[in-house]
Amino acid sequence: MRPDPPPGPYLVVGLARSGQALLTLLGDQARGVDRRQGDDTPVALEGMRCVIKSPGVPQDAPVIVAARERGIPVIGEVEFAWRLLPNEFVGVTGTNGKTTTVELLGAMMMGSREPSAGAARQLTSARLAASGSTVLP
Repeated sequence: MRPDPPPGPYLVVGLARSGQALLTLLGDQARGVDRRQGDDTPVALEGMRCVIKSPGVPQDAPVIVAARERGIPVIGEVEFAWRLLPNEFVGVTGTNGKTTTVELLGAMMMGSREPSAGAARQLTSARLAASGSTVLP
């Protein structure tokens, strides 16, 4: 059994594609900040009960350090999405070989005749949860 996601409101730190997908998913329960905008400061934690961190945000970023010091849970995007989905899934991360690995896993699962969907992009699970679907477009 998976744990439920921590309660919001949420601060999404990192606003590339996956951060934007989370903001869409969470709606008015979340606010987003990004280093490129210069608004990823500890002040952004005001009123937040959980921080959802992009993998590209360093652990020692001031907003992340401040959240931990204040006892605010910090959770990664992929783990957050994993907690939302009822189905099983396999996450593939790393620098090289993700697409090849996902394609191989997809072929193996298709061969087993188990329902499956494959994607080699970050936070597909959150995008699926936001759409209410369990099948990739």
